[in-house]
Amino acid sequence: HHTRRSAQKTMTSQTAASLRDAALIFLAATMLGIAYNSMSPLGVRAVSPPIQAPTPAPAASAPDRGIQNETLSLTIEAITAAATKGPSVPNNVTWPQAKALVEKGALLVDTREPQAYEAGHITGAVSLPMNRFEAEIAAFKSRNPPDRLIIVYCTSSQCAISRTMAQLLMERHGFTDVRDMPGGYAEWRLAEYAAAATPK
Repeated sequence: HHTRRSAQKTMTSQTAASLRDAALIFLAATMLGIAYNSMSPLGVRAVSPPIQAPTPAPAASAPDRGIQNETLSLTIEAITAAATKGPSVPNNVTWPQAKALVEKGALLVDTREPQAYEAGHITGAVSLPMNRFEAEIAAFKSRNPPDRLIIVYCTSSQCAISRTMAQLLMERHGFTDVRDMPGGYAEWRLAEYAAAATPK
């Protein structure tokens, strides 16, 4: 009986140790997964749907104002149209559209931090990090005329930095045609890898 009881005790402590080890491994794997996910540009983000200003929305929703007076309504629509066309609303482009524009001379601008740019960026893009914008904008303007088409991008659709920079370039620095590529570096990587994997 004594031998059986001590054997049962040994088995119970071994089971407990195995369960503890399994729990520790699971916990470590979970922590590693979360850390990788948060650092990877392609990681899943548990946030509300990305805030992307709908491009054609202002014009489409303009008529629904509940105003019966035709003259007043036309005046309000004209003011809205003028505001919509103002320099602070950059148009969005996808990577295929951006690629075609770059082939015609548009400039790609990477708004991410220098370390991210060094680790990898879209071929031909220049670095203008948002955290060094004020320090580097003068040099950037000296190299690029205000009418040059500029396409800015960030990490992915979860990053709004490129949109902010597009607005700054237009509103404060006089660039007349700045586009935002919301899909960013992640969209480019996916598109280029898919193209490379497709048999010619």
